[in-house]
Amino acid sequence: MAEISTNKKKKKTVKKVIIILFSIILFFLLLAAVLAFAFQDKIADIVLNQLYKYTKVEIEHKNVSFSLIRKFPMASLQVNDIQAKDLQGKNTLLKAKKISVQFNVFDLVKNNYTIRKIEISNADLHLIINEKGENNWNIFHTKDSVQSENVSLQLNNIRLQKVNVIFEDYRQKLTISTAFSRLDAKGNFAENVFVTNISTTAFIHEISKDTTVYLSDQTLQFNAKLHIDTENDIYTVEGGNFDLDILKFIANVTLSKKDERYAIESRLTIKQADIERIIEKLPSQIIEKTSILKPKGILSATIEMEGEIGKKNKFNINGNFSCKNGSIENVENEIKLSKITTKGTFSVFIPNLLPSMKVVVDDFSAKLNQGNIFGHLEVENFVQPFVNAKLNGKLNLEDLHNFLPTNYFHKTAGNANIDIIFQNKFTQLEQLFYLFGSARTVKQAKINGV
Repeated sequence: MAEISTNKKKKKTVKKVIIILFSIILFFLLLAAVLAFAFQDKIADIVLNQLYKYTKVEIEHKNVSFSLIRKFPMASLQVNDIQAKDLQGKNTLLKAKKISVQFNVFDLVKNNYTIRKIEISNADLHLIINEKGENNWNIFHTKDSVQSENVSLQLNNIRLQKVNVIFEDYRQKLTISTAFSRLDAKGNFAENVFVTNISTTAFIHEISKDTTVYLSDQTLQFNAKLHIDTENDIYTVEGGNFDLDILKFIANVTLSKKDERYAIESRLTIKQADIERIIEKLPSQIIEKTSILKPKGILSATIEMEGEIGKKNKFNINGNFSCKNGSIENVENEIKLSKITTKGTFSVFIPNLLPSMKVVVDDFSAKLNQGNIFGHLEVENFVQPFVNAKLNGKLNLEDLHNFLPTNYFHKTAGNANIDIIFQNKFTQLEQLFYLFGSARTVKQAKINGV
């Protein structure tokens, strides 16, 4: 009996503790709700009026709500249905369903309205560079030009959720359309020089220039460390990991402002990319050139670029590449050049893209049915390509005839040991894609060997 009585007392004690704890929590929740309601208008007026002083354009919103619970342990001021015109007043720069600015509760007790975090949800952002090179997003006054009223920005966290971003450069006729399902950036954004870690999941609707679409309908995951120096206008991406549907690569990029232009240095490393999937997403003009010969394989590459972005864009691009387990199939004759292994280098100068392009294949090997071929290939100037090739191996001539996509040979038969040096300047790029085109195309070619 004594034991039963003891258990009952314990249960009653536990019940009382639970009731007391629940009452305390309920009390603080009610207190937080009352305080938030009581000070909502005051905090909203002080914070929003001060923030709007930092902008050069008019900002409109429908309503606000303040809460000590919604983003606990931070206090939050939520602004709903906010809209801001761009600097020229012609377009809507930002339209957001919800923007939340967050404070430390203890700062508020001291009448110190220091914004620590910003979240933007369900928004559309339209960034434009006009024909004069002027951007539409430079809408903020400098910090020193605005008188502070206990409101300051000491951001260490920025989050975007469901934000659509359209970037248009009218001079370059460039359009980038993306949708960020989530983006997180952490760092001491109040400093002029700081490091931030950024990660995002996004969807690339389209990247196009003029009327050519270079990339579309791609999921992107990205994380990197950004070094930002606003005093000297130097911005660096360190170890940026980009994960697209068609390939993955690591990027290190430095962008620095010099007068009215930006100097750029970058290094991209691509590992284990599927050539077939990449070609499927290339512009239609390029896909048409591979309609007969279908390449496949695993590509790895390193690309280095130096140049400048401004009124005139200039880039020197160099790199090396390798391909394993490759193949090129003639889909008309159902014959395949298989087990392709190759490595080489390339270089190009922009804006003279095709004339300056050079590709060197240092080591090439492949099988054509039972035959084997090895060689070295150099191609310069992709407007009127000059080709220098060295080939050797053993092939069945009928297989070679069937593989070539044009009637270069009238009739072939038998096996052949090949040891050839071939040099020729093609009059058009298309003739190179069709492997010598016609007999007339190569009548000036220099060919030695057996």
